[in-house]
Amino acid sequence: RGKRMQEILGETEELIAMEKGGIIKEGCPVLVGPHCPQEVLLQCAREKDAGRYYNPQEVLKDYRDMEITDYDEENSRISKAALILLKQSHPELLQNLSEEIMDQAVTVRPPCRFEQVQRDDGVTVILDVAHNPP
Repeated sequence: RGKRMQEILGETEELIAMEKGGIIKEGCPVLVGPHCPQEVLLQCAREKDAGRYYNPQEVLKDYRDMEITDYDEENSRISKAALILLKQSHPELLQNLSEEIMDQAVTVRPPCRFEQVQRDDGVTVILDVAHNPP
């Protein structure tokens, strides 16, 4: 958790989750990654009478006990689960979205998210700015 995020959203993961839970809407499904305060977000979903509450393992039908330490991999799994849910709820919009296309789409790493750039003078620069405000 970054210092800037704490200044804006709260000092604890639970307070940050409560603030981020503000995006949950009535009747809309909720997909939450495994490293979030589940009880806080589940309570937000209940209070807002949201749709079904999902986790990526459930959507991907992959119930292995996985301890993912690569957050790009975890984010890819969450993204793929989101695409599957969207395809189920809006098949007319995503009818041509194949498993192969989904797999390709979710493995693209966003620019500047721990991107290593080698300068001409041999210095390695690491960019990690994907969450910083403009």
